[in-house]
Amino acid sequence: MNYTNIAQECGISAKTVKEYFSILEDTMLGFYLPAFGKEFPNAKRYLLSMEERPRMMNGIEIWPVCQFLSRLWAGKIV
Repeated sequence: MNYTNIAQECGISAKTVKEYFSILEDTMLGFYLPAFGKEFPNAKRYLLSMEERPRMMNGIEIWPVCQFLSRLWAGKIV
């Protein structure tokens, strides 16, 4: 992950960004996912949000967290 790019966009230091990500991981509010590579060329990508309705943006499905988890647990997302 490029903390410097995120820091520049937010107007804070890269060290602060890294610490914020560490807090999210420590509190189990966020976690790192390995990058998709050649092993999964056709993998679908999902982004979770607090929005009420699913939508698409740049070929990425954006799902409300509760709807995504419901579909995942029901086996509708593989």
